[in-house]
Amino acid sequence: MTLRLTRQVRASAAESSSVFGMDRSHRDRIRRTDPCPASSLGGGTAVTASAARGHNFGRASIHPSDGGPTVQQRLTPSPSQQLQVGPTDAQAEKEADLAASRVAAGGHAGRLSIRSSTSLQRKLKVDSPATAISGGGGGVATPTIGATIEGYLKALCPIASANLAVDPAGGKVTIAPSFCAKKPIEIFGWTTPFEYSSATISGKPASCSCLCDMIDSKHQWTIKVDDVGWPHTDFDDENAANGKKPGGSGGTVFAPSPNTKKLWGAATAPTAAKPSGGTLAIKPWLVLGHELCGHGWLGNFGRHGPDDAKKRGEGGHQATVARENLLRKEHGIEPRGTFKDPNCGESYWQSKAAPAKINWSSYRAVCEKWRKRHYPTYKITDKIP
Repeated sequence: MTLRLTRQVRASAAESSSVFGMDRSHRDRIRRTDPCPASSLGGGTAVTASAARGHNFGRASIHPSDGGPTVQQRLTPSPSQQLQVGPTDAQAEKEADLAASRVAAGGHAGRLSIRSSTSLQRKLKVDSPATAISGGGGGVATPTIGATIEGYLKALCPIASANLAVDPAGGKVTIAPSFCAKKPIEIFGWTTPFEYSSATISGKPASCSCLCDMIDSKHQWTIKVDDVGWPHTDFDDENAANGKKPGGSGGTVFAPSPNTKKLWGAATAPTAAKPSGGTLAIKPWLVLGHELCGHGWLGNFGRHGPDDAKKRGEGGHQATVARENLLRKEHGIEPRGTFKDPNCGESYWQSKAAPAKINWSSYRAVCEKWRKRHYPTYKITDKIP
């Protein structure tokens, strides 16, 4: 697919259906175009934007104005680079015509510049940040809850320029605005409808972009440390989180502390080396990532509906697992299995004192019954093709 210089571009629903897909209001501004050979626009001839549509601009360098990395990138949406779409108006159309005229006249060398401007709403906070983590003593560290969650967030997005921090008194989570700022790409003097940020071109785009989104949410989100119950997410408005009413929802996510007496994990996807999959205990920061950047992120944008459309163990919960697997991939961690993989990709806990026993989520039993009804020849430890 080649992005052409046009006044208005559109994308099909299939193209924008990735987990980082654009929202519906933006999809209308992207159009899929068939590849075409690069055309030569002769110098000295004034042309309109429509006359430049056949020109293939090929590869171009992106030079973030905030000193971030330079990336060679084709102007085409890709899974590794989130492209977000900004508004277009009559002035943009005039600039497009002017840009096309400059192309024909041989003006501009094709360098892409990126301009940055944004402010973060900072709607993510940590509950009781000054409280010491319980379960310490005897050589076990007792950091505050705020310092603990700050460490988790920095593990999720280990990019120094993000400058992640948790206010030790109020619990407000902050991130460098320049790191999250959406920067419109300019080509030949024309501001395109596409944007990048330092987060999306970092080595951890899913993790870092999630934190940018949640910190800049229009909803209030709270992180609580809980070493008693299962990690989970509570939405303020379930219907809004599931897209049954517009706007998305805020909420509260619960994650364990480093001093928890339990190990948390999930069944992993099968591989050639492990055809029956396996189990893998994960660190608490990834547990937080599952809740905040999985359930929370989806609910924040009103996209949690697919998780609840079917019962967990029978096809539900898969959108959040897909989000978690984006984080795992970025951090070099084995992928979590889906509900058709061994042990249904379900979660579990182990006692640190007696880790031999795996205590599965009750949804594994739900999944096992579902398999017996619909796939009776497949055991719980099999992968369903």
